[in-house]
Amino acid sequence: MHKTLILLLLIIATSVSSVIAMKPIVIVPPPPQNYEVYTDNEDIFFEKYLEYYIPAIMLQAQLKIVGVSNYPSIPSLSFQDIQNLDVQKLKNIVKVANNLMKQVEALPDTYNPLLVE
Repeated sequence: MHKTLILLLLIIATSVSSVIAMKPIVIVPPPPQNYEVYTDNEDIFFEKYLEYYIPAIMLQAQLKIVGVSNYPSIPSLSFQDIQNLDVQKLKNIVKVANNLMKQVEALPDTYNPLLVE
């Protein structure tokens, strides 16, 4: 009975540790309902773009630190993109930031690529 209880506790402890997911270093804000609102002014557009760009950079760095090599690339931003107020550019960075956050959350807390190999 004593050995069975120890074995059961050991099984529970190992299964619970694999269920715990890695926590993202930042939380990406929810996507805007209406993207067109942010195309009225370059300052507003740039502010909204940075709201998703900075977390995307931080999440990408977190993935690099833990050893993940397959992650979405973050689109570059130029002054011309800000002047054009392209809604598609804003939608793209929102999508990339959300994908990066989901990828971090999908990793187990004890992710180590050297152990996987």
